[in-house]
Amino acid sequence: MSTYSSNLKIELIGTGEQSGSWGATTNNAFSNVFEQAIVGYATVNFASDANTTLTLVDGNASQTSRNLYLNLTSSGSLTATRDLIIPNNQAGTAPIQKLYIVKNATTGSQSIRVIGATGTGATIPNGVTMMVYSNGTNVVDAITYLSLLTAGSIRLLGSSTGYSTFSSANSSATNYTVTIPAENMTIGFRNIPNTGTKTSSYTLAVGDVGKYVQIGSGGSIVVPNSTFADGDVVSMINTNSTSINITCNTTTANISGSTTAKGGGGTVVLGAYGIASIIFYSSTACIISGAVA
Repeated sequence: MSTYSSNLKIELIGTGEQSGSWGATTNNAFSNVFEQAIVGYATVNFASDANTTLTLVDGNASQTSRNLYLNLTSSGSLTATRDLIIPNNQAGTAPIQKLYIVKNATTGSQSIRVIGATGTGATIPNGVTMMVYSNGTNVVDAITYLSLLTAGSIRLLGSSTGYSTFSSANSSATNYTVTIPAENMTIGFRNIPNTGTKTSSYTLAVGDVGKYVQIGSGGSIVVPNSTFADGDVVSMINTNSTSINITCNTTTANISGSTTAKGGGGTVVLGAYGIASIIFYSSTACIISGAVA
């Protein structure tokens, strides 16, 4: 007597049965079951503005719910998130265990939740393709990071006059935006931001890290102690025809290539039209390189 597999409900021929016809049963299993589950593509249409349930019956005939890739469409515009309910297993007590690639091509800009008759589901935004897996209890993201990237609607928008915006969304749908220079999305630094021209004594701040401080007429620089972290870098340019002073209040400060101690309030001179960078290797120690003495 034939039995049927738990998840795909494939007909399993009993010992000594179907003499002369078992080949057709087996061939149908390969062509209709295994191929569909491994490489199959099928369209599932939401005929109305409601949930849609996939069915799966015992046997080796072709069935939509066995396919790997499901293209979801709708006859009309959906007005809310709708469920695609996958079949239960052979025992009928829990969802089948199966991998699906699902494209939400429905109209109405609504999400589709893939779910079993019990358990929790995975939600697919409109216009998005996701890989989901039913583990026999819940339908979950098959590959978490791919799902996040897709569901987060990552955008790279270039502009020759503006900036590129990289947008993502976390699980609570809170958007985060990081702005990076456009320039055709070229990898690497394209410029160093300017913190503004300083025309009096200016104490460096954490906000200056990765930028350059421009020192104008009457300006000078103070390097504070216990402010910056290992790896922080601040650059300075002197736009004057005369030198300016850099007061180093860090416990330790040296000019690059020199053993002369400038920390604890020592003075480093940045030459006329000179450029210098301060690299911190702890919160209380730094090295200054450039046109300094």
